[in-house]
Amino acid sequence: MKKILVTGAGGYIGNVLIPMLLKRKYKVIAIDKFFFGQNLKKNKNLEIKKVDVRKLQNKHFRNIYGVIDLASISNDPGAEKFKKLTWDINYKSRVRNAKLAKKNGVQRYILPSSCSIYGFQKKIVNENSKVNPLTTYSKANYAAELKIKKLRSNNYCVVIVRQATIFGISKRMRFDLAINAMSEGAYNHNQLPIMRNGEQVRPFCHVKDTCRFQIMLLECSLEKINGEIFNVGSSNCTKKIKELANIVKRNIPKKVNLI
Repeated sequence: MKKILVTGAGGYIGNVLIPMLLKRKYKVIAIDKFFFGQNLKKNKNLEIKKVDVRKLQNKHFRNIYGVIDLASISNDPGAEKFKKLTWDINYKSRVRNAKLAKKNGVQRYILPSSCSIYGFQKKIVNENSKVNPLTTYSKANYAAELKIKKLRSNNYCVVIVRQATIFGISKRMRFDLAINAMSEGAYNHNQLPIMRNGEQVRPFCHVKDTCRFQIMLLECSLEKINGEIFNVGSSNCTKKIKELANIVKRNIPKKVNLI
């Protein structure tokens, strides 16, 4: 059984990804400080380590097949409030972990980044589009991308995943994400926040879909993915905020006011 090390294992995506990895018969090393508690279900193939991701050592990467480096300050408001911490975790820590992984014979390193590095665009972007990181969060992610991509070699596969805004259910829920925030506001407060005029277009991706994609990157042939960048989202899930608000409103069984 191949061992996969997942940082940020106790977070929103980690709580969905790890059960999926276990179901695929991987052994998982779950790394996190578990600041908000530990929700991962016990499993004979799951090893939980309460460690600060900035302090990982060579021993943590030995006999590991792949690393999925989820740990990050994961939104713009948090990153702007804690700028130094964001650069320490989203950039310095990830670069350090990628180097340690390579040094210790890890074969695949997956960096979950963000579509926010494209900034505001007036057209549909692809992986070759010019980036325009505007916030501390997006700048730190992009800096990590640039450094880590250079580490790729024939024996060390590096893949960058630029995720659209994630939504969906997790045992470690986040309600700062647009669709989740709309759903929570509508259900609990009868108010649905749409932000500005609702005309802004945003790409989205279900949390299970980004997890499926990351697992696919552990399993597909190296020559197809090594050193590549992948935008993870879909045209079906790229919509105006106002459109999404109306979808949520239709699915809440009570009167909801758009605000």
